[in-house]
Amino acid sequence: MSWTGYDPHRQALVNTGFFGAQGSGCLLLARASGRVMLVLRSPSVQEPGTWGNLCGAHFEFESPEDGALHQLKDETRYSGPIELIPSLVFRSGSFVYRNFLGIIDDEFTPRLGWEATHFRWVTPGRWPQPLHFGIEALLADEASREQLFSYSNAFKRKLAVGEV
Repeated sequence: MSWTGYDPHRQALVNTGFFGAQGSGCLLLARASGRVMLVLRSPSVQEPGTWGNLCGAHFEFESPEDGALHQLKDETRYSGPIELIPSLVFRSGSFVYRNFLGIIDDEFTPRLGWEATHFRWVTPGRWPQPLHFGIEALLADEASREQLFSYSNAFKRKLAVGEV
């Protein structure tokens, strides 16, 4: 698809207020530390200057998982092993966004593209501000919050007793 012609993602922005008819992304969680990666959104994207996950619109021919992995690779250049665990599904009108908890072995230094200016590995509960509304929604969802903290705490316990 040529970006100079019809762009369904931009048309969806006009129709729904969201870039793309559907999106997905992952909140990375490192087994070795129990910490998650957040990125600071650049001035070139919607909700600039907020801390969010690695995410974006995807085409209808991509599965939500493939879309999340595509965004992860595009935004960080990460291509190592990952386990995607479904989390909150956000809906607003016809727009659908699927969150995943992306579990990886170790923290890494991403090679950020134009969509983010900075990154941080943070302990869940010690969130930088301001958070993107998508992360706020994820944390407000009891099941998603419990999932994140449960995995993070389990990894930190293993680290404390030397099982990692």
